[in-house]
Amino acid sequence: MPLFLSVLLLATPMNDPLAQAGGVADPAPAYTVDASAPATKQQVDTKRYRFVLSNGSELVGRILERIGETQVKIALLDGTERTLFWADIEAQFEFENVQIGADGSVWDTNPNRTRHLYAPSAMPLKEGEGYLSLKELFFLSGAYGVTDNVSILVGSFVPTLFLMDGTGLIGALKVAGEIGEDVYVAGGGEVITLPDFSESGGLSLIGIGFGGLTFGKPDRQLTISAGRPFSLAGADPDLGDALLVVAGQYRLTNNVGIVSENWIFPTQESPGGGGVLSVHALAIRRINKNFAWDAGLIGVAGLPGAFPWIDWTWNIGTARRVPK
Repeated sequence: MPLFLSVLLLATPMNDPLAQAGGVADPAPAYTVDASAPATKQQVDTKRYRFVLSNGSELVGRILERIGETQVKIALLDGTERTLFWADIEAQFEFENVQIGADGSVWDTNPNRTRHLYAPSAMPLKEGEGYLSLKELFFLSGAYGVTDNVSILVGSFVPTLFLMDGTGLIGALKVAGEIGEDVYVAGGGEVITLPDFSESGGLSLIGIGFGGLTFGKPDRQLTISAGRPFSLAGADPDLGDALLVVAGQYRLTNNVGIVSENWIFPTQESPGGGGVLSVHALAIRRINKNFAWDAGLIGVAGLPGAFPWIDWTWNIGTARRVPK
């Protein structure tokens, strides 16, 4: 009998006093997503771009929406929205943040971070960046960033351009990148054609392979590099077994910096005696967004006096163009 009553009680529906009082007896159903509900708005492109318009004006903002194939809606940095015709946008570049310099003012991005006076730093040119450089009114060269990590340089001695025989041509390749915070590494080589004054005549092809490290930021950096000269063709000049370069630059203001470069030939004796051959240079750099020039002195350790050093650099393609 007790077993029969137990079964009967379990089978009999119970009146829920909470339900009778108007409460909720059953647990709330699990949350489900209505597939028919409208999708949330597509996430805005967070990248910032600089748009150059047909009338020469520039806008900086984020792309909100591409309207068909003819228009684009952008949000400016002040929050206002503009709709533009693609036909009115001449170019679109990735926008680089301004920076506050050591003097508390706004500084432009340093376009000359990849080179000191002659020797390169281990900081790379970005894809599409480049420059033309004229040193001592004698050496003309141009460099271009093929990718964000690979750049090439071609150049010549200005007087030998008129010889049209291949003398004085220069070519270089640099592979560089950032391997840690404010630490960059680079490797590459440079070759030059020179007259061969031996009995065989013709041209000599000499060069140097190098590797280097750069520490710091574009406006405050130190580069230590080493290389080994070599000869590929023609006479074998006494180039020594090694070359060390210690160079650096320090930006004082948005428009002024100091650059130093020191070349040390450990296996070569100084012409002044009493040590190894070394060449030292110190210059003031005038910096502009589109060009820079250096003016200073260069001399050989152990020899009296110094020679003036002057060079000009024109920066081209200082921002990456983005396909529209």
